[in-house]
Amino acid sequence: MSITGFNRRRRELALKEKEEAEKVDIEEPIEDVEDSDIDDLSKLKVDELKAVAKEKGLEGYSSLTKIELIKLIEG
Repeated sequence: MSITGFNRRRRELALKEKEEAEKVDIEEPIEDVEDSDIDDLSKLKVDELKAVAKEKGLEGYSSLTKIELIKLIEG
């Protein structure tokens, strides 16, 4: 395989990975998260914490860090 073919294949794979990543729906709800189910908020990712904050109707959470989100959710 020539260097041109190699670079073309690399670009194709990068584009495919990007398209696959875009297929993931970020807004999908967390698996039936209830207040009693959230024992340890520190185990959740920032996106998941933001989803919990949104579900609880909290405001101003979009630019918060993980620690700040946990404090906000715990109230």
